[in-house]
Formats: sequence, C-alpha cells, structure tokens
Amino acid sequence: DDCRFKNEYNALKKFKDAIFIKLEISPEEQLRRLKNKYPISYQDHIDCGQDYSENDLNDAEYDHLLKDASREQTDELLSMVVDEERSKKALHKFMGIKYP
Repeated sequence: DDCRFKNEYNALKKFKDAIFIKLEISPEEQLRRLKNKYPISYQDHIDCGQDYSENDLNDAEYDHLLKDASREQTDELLSMVVDEERSKKALHKFMGIKYP
C-alpha cells in the first residue's frame, strides 16, 4: 500500500514486517507519465505536486529507494523484497528463532 502522511507512516512503522520503499522519478519522467495517464487533466496533477500530501514524507527513512525506475523494474524490486522477507522468516522458523 502507499502512504503520504507521517501519521500513516508512523502507524505502519509499528508493524515489524513493514517495508518502506520510496519511488522517485525525475520531473521530466513524472510529466511524461502524467501526460500519458491524464492527457486532458495532467496540468491539474502537476499543480498539486507541491501539495503537503506530496511532501510530508520527504524526510522519512526508507528500506529501499528506487530512482527513475520503469514499471517493470519496480515490479521486480517488489518481488525481490517479498521473496527476501519470506526467506528470512522461513530461515528464522527453521532455526527456531523468533523473527523480529
């Protein structure tokens, strides 16, 4: 899921298995994507880019940072992170160690 506000972030941080991934794209790529997705109203989305909801988590800590990634790269990272977490849990279970 995604979150945009510190209260959402802090609530999710309470879960030990929460993983935070920040997706960053260049302004040029953001414009390209917005024009593609919202050909008529892309300017409205650009105008909201400096809204509080878009910047409240700029100083948050993340487990992973993905910069200027394609959709395929994003999907690949998410798959790798999920697989890694499953492997950690399985190893802890096998060794009889409580997973953090």
